[in-house]
Amino acid sequence: MGRTLLSDAFDVGVDFGLCRQEKVKGKNNTNPNSVGQECPTHTRYTDRFRMRVPIDQFVKKLRAFPAAAFGQTEQIRAFLQEGPVDPTSLAQYLTWNRQHYTRNLIDKTDLYELIAICWEVGQASSVHNHRDQNCWMAAPIGKLVVENFRVGFQDIEAGRCRLEASNRVELTAENPCAVDPQEPVHRVVNPREANQRAVSLHVYSRPFDTCVVYSPEQGTCGEIRLHYNTVLGKAVPSSQYLVASIQCAVAGYWLPGTGY
Repeated sequence: MGRTLLSDAFDVGVDFGLCRQEKVKGKNNTNPNSVGQECPTHTRYTDRFRMRVPIDQFVKKLRAFPAAAFGQTEQIRAFLQEGPVDPTSLAQYLTWNRQHYTRNLIDKTDLYELIAICWEVGQASSVHNHRDQNCWMAAPIGKLVVENFRVGFQDIEAGRCRLEASNRVELTAENPCAVDPQEPVHRVVNPREANQRAVSLHVYSRPFDTCVVYSPEQGTCGEIRLHYNTVLGKAVPSSQYLVASIQCAVAGYWLPGTGY
């Protein structure tokens, strides 16, 4: 598992310099090198880039929210949308593994935890829940898909369940989402056709260290313990993943190291 340079995670590929339009005899000259009005297309990209918030400022603002803000979904979701995180500020937290996605703890209080999850092309989580806790997600790098499921039946002790697919939501920096408390079971996918790495930020309130994972195809489910790959930018020994890996294998699904 190695760290990544930002250029490895996504292709910048956009000129963030302002394009200008010059007025000539009452009409707009669309020469992008001339000085005058701002070009709406390039201004949109520039403004979006300038609005991005360094992760340390994001954490400072997140810590300022009262407990009541985490008891409903809209306030934190709006916060993610109005102040997307600057991808360059995440570099110290990003780790990658070709076998499975990685969970990297950025901040944790009694009220919430903030995790960056790094996805190689084609990687996906198991279908899982969040122990009746609220969750918000955004993707400062790449595009992800959240696939939601309805639980028709589950018996955790017997390890049996019945799920049906509900809907799909595209997750980006500009389109964060809150997990529906009435339908919280889902999985996250970095589509192979996207052909790019992705990073998602997850705010969980309150923090939890176990969850239930499901196999819709096999009709099985079970409880597993969650682990971090890194904490505050420092690697966690891989030996701590052993219990979760054994639990996943017994239950009939396999996602080593991540917990789900």
